[in-house]
Amino acid sequence: VECFVKCHLAPPAGIRDDSDDGDEIDLETEEDDRVKYRDQLEIVGSLARINLHSTLPHYSALLMERARLIRSLVERQEECTALYEDIHWIVLLIGYTLADAPTDSDLTIPAVILDFLAKQDIQISVEALQKHIESQLGSCGELPTQNHVIAPIIALLDMAALYQDVLSKGGCHTLSPQVYSSLIWALTRVMSSYHMPNERDYQFIPASVVTTFGADTSIGQWLTGFLVEKIISGLVYYSSEQGTAEDCLSLLQACAKNPRVSQVLMKDDNFKKLVERYTSGVLVLPSHKANRMLSAALTIIMSHLPTSEHEQFMNSVFGPIRDSTVEMLFSAKVSDIPSSPHLTQQVLTALDTFHGIAAGIVTKIVDVVFTTVIPILEGSVNLMKVSQHVQPITRSILELFCAVADSGILQIDKKQTHRLYDTCYKCLKCYSDSASKRGALIVGVEDDRHDNILLCLELLSHLCSKDFFNFDEPDSYDETSSRLVLVGLDIIVPHIDVELLKFPKLSNEFFKLITFICEVYPGKVVGLPENVVDQIVLMLKVGLNNYNDDITFYIFNAVQALSVHSADQPHFQKKIGRIIKHTLLLISGQELSAELYDTAADMVFSFICKCREEYLSVVNEIVVQQENPTSQECLRTAFSALIPSSTTNTLTRRDKGKFSKIFENFAVNVYGICR
Repeated sequence: VECFVKCHLAPPAGIRDDSDDGDEIDLETEEDDRVKYRDQLEIVGSLARINLHSTLPHYSALLMERARLIRSLVERQEECTALYEDIHWIVLLIGYTLADAPTDSDLTIPAVILDFLAKQDIQISVEALQKHIESQLGSCGELPTQNHVIAPIIALLDMAALYQDVLSKGGCHTLSPQVYSSLIWALTRVMSSYHMPNERDYQFIPASVVTTFGADTSIGQWLTGFLVEKIISGLVYYSSEQGTAEDCLSLLQACAKNPRVSQVLMKDDNFKKLVERYTSGVLVLPSHKANRMLSAALTIIMSHLPTSEHEQFMNSVFGPIRDSTVEMLFSAKVSDIPSSPHLTQQVLTALDTFHGIAAGIVTKIVDVVFTTVIPILEGSVNLMKVSQHVQPITRSILELFCAVADSGILQIDKKQTHRLYDTCYKCLKCYSDSASKRGALIVGVEDDRHDNILLCLELLSHLCSKDFFNFDEPDSYDETSSRLVLVGLDIIVPHIDVELLKFPKLSNEFFKLITFICEVYPGKVVGLPENVVDQIVLMLKVGLNNYNDDITFYIFNAVQALSVHSADQPHFQKKIGRIIKHTLLLISGQELSAELYDTAADMVFSFICKCREEYLSVVNEIVVQQENPTSQECLRTAFSALIPSSTTNTLTRRDKGKFSKIFENFAVNVYGICR
């Protein structure tokens, strides 16, 4: 730990070499540090928790020392890039030491720290802490506690207060936005764990945390307003810094997700000012993501209100932008949007807003959110018709549909579901029609086509989940989603070719969706139009040759499901027989991963049991293609061994297990024979 700290601090405290650094630290560097060095920071944080007696006091001292230097430099109107870099790394270390994250969205107080606090004898004077935060925070004086865990948290608050003070006095140009972003990130990570913690999340939580930052404490109440101040400062003073804005809104989302903090937040004057700036249009955010994050945070906060207040909150906060957007999308004015940069930006901001609202959906607010969002979805279809050549609008519309389907599809009732399905169909059809025209007129749209097709596939995947999690009785089972997904596939598949499938993310999404559809609706896939079936089979065959084991796994499962439901469809059997033949040839040439043999065996066994005549036809084709009579005889013997001796074989686990062992011997016997 000491070595890592020294390597990232400038002399004399460390050995970092800044000779090649420029005068400015790009904010992107800070973002890269969190991703690029995440594994290292997590390891160092874990190691630091082994010896909290020395590491945390050291971090606190380093941070406070640099806070004093910052104040001194600001007073002399000087800058020091090396100092900013030091602070950046120190707050990262504090954040990774004080909080642990089993998942990115599940920050907790590490058990090691809970045990450490329980054993530490140092008492915390709440009165001294209260006095410090009321009158001395940001002065960079001595910390008001020797508690090794609480002290670095207060040091972070001190540094944030110092920044706030300098910014409010017009010193924005003298401070690094990277450091502010790092501070906000550390506050988000630490406060998500320590600020008004839910005691039920822990088997034991020390009194020092509850009495200092608990929901019923004056410090806990004050801290909510303090954090909102820092959020507003970041959004106002660094309004052009995308990373800083997104970090500030991550802090707001963390506050919103905690019901105890959220209740205090809604009463806070600073928060009310933030909402007022947002609803009046004064607050301008620098990125699509930031717009979505803010509306998502406000939606989450709404969910903590009593049910009777949901509609009022929705109308007061999102009503103005909803009404103006609906009016625009359902009027003749919609045709003016593509040619007007101002209207284009206005509608993109609106789409981002409703995307964020959809992302913030929870069960208790789904009705009021759906009522607000569905008119925007319906109007977006009108917008797509006139904006087919404006890729940002097309992509934002498809992203909005994906967000709504992903977050709300399982929670809305049948009537609302049908309305959503109808709108999704119109959206996919409109995109398909416009894409056909656009592809015929414009050259070089491959990247846009990739992004849009991927979003269409994701939308269909989200719609599939309604059936995947449908636990209704068979008599009440609603087939609307299956029809929509199959029709959607019919619409989208013609736009997918081999070149598009070279994109890993798109190919993975496509084959995963095809597998899901084949497993859930196999009988209906068999009945698709022949041109669509031909395209799907072609893609499945291409997938066996050119992609990774995950995609091959999807393909085998898809063909297995189709084999079971094509017993009375000789024409369809011939189509999937091409894939069976290709698989057998791959096994003969040892071009198939041994890890996939079990899945391949299940597929071949299903095909033999349900499509035996076509299997014999496929085998005969392979055999007669061999010029060597000895090879032909060996293959006939090997393929015959795969055919079950009993005609009563069923697709049970036991029968599949027996066949899997036979299939392993088959793979050994045919190795290298086929040419």
